[in-house]
Amino acid sequence: MAKSAKLPRRQTAQRDQAEALLRNKVAAALQAQEARPSEVDPRTLHELQIHRIELELQNEELRQVQVELSEVKARYHDLFDRAPAAYFTLSDKGLILEANQTAATLLGLERGTLLKKSFSSCVFPEDTDTVYLRLRQVAQTGGLQSWEVRMVRSDGTLLWVLLQASAAQDAQRGLEYRIILNDLTASRKTQDVLLKLSTAVEQSPTSIVITDLSGAIEYVNPKFTDMTGYALTEVLGKTPSILKSGYSTPEGYQELWETISAGRTWHGEFRNRKKNGDLF
Repeated sequence: MAKSAKLPRRQTAQRDQAEALLRNKVAAALQAQEARPSEVDPRTLHELQIHRIELELQNEELRQVQVELSEVKARYHDLFDRAPAAYFTLSDKGLILEANQTAATLLGLERGTLLKKSFSSCVFPEDTDTVYLRLRQVAQTGGLQSWEVRMVRSDGTLLWVLLQASAAQDAQRGLEYRIILNDLTASRKTQDVLLKLSTAVEQSPTSIVITDLSGAIEYVNPKFTDMTGYALTEVLGKTPSILKSGYSTPEGYQELWETISAGRTWHGEFRNRKKNGDLF
């Protein structure tokens, strides 16, 4: 008898399993075959039976793989929809092919209405040209680009987002753009408020000094430098004691620090000395 070809480990395991199942069948199973043993070579019949059982095992394995694949896809879509960032897939023409639920919520639209919609219709008109110019650069370079852009919600509300874009080739759809949007609107508003406060402090007609909790100077406004003659670089890290003139009592300074360290506001007067020695 010629030696049988060596089978891969997985096929060998399946054949061993099939052999075991076949050995457990009762003699009546053989009589139920369409061809009688006298008409078919027993070895051929045996191989056909083994082959049938192997197919059954392979079908069961394939079914299990399909079940697992469906579970993985379901988890992926769940994560995709619940991601904190808005995800879009755009066609080469800029049509929205895919969008997650976060994207729909961000723009105040039903998810279904986003599909096949032009992405530019969601972009602030003045930023549209910039978006498509940058997308073309992404397609040419193949790299990831990110920039800030204004979007418009369905109710007309303006949004600031950080847009990240990359390009990829889909086997069926060709060139696609992968877009990620992170909402910057809240941080932008905070920046605007801070800018206004900073401008007010910078332009204040009153001398303003900011220190850390230990009393080291972190900031002085232009009025301070005008009043004292000290530049910002000369006072950073020092304490306001550089203005001491010797005319104010230690008790007065102690009262000041105890009051503000307790979170209260102190009001009072000091006689200080400028950089040139003049008192004020």
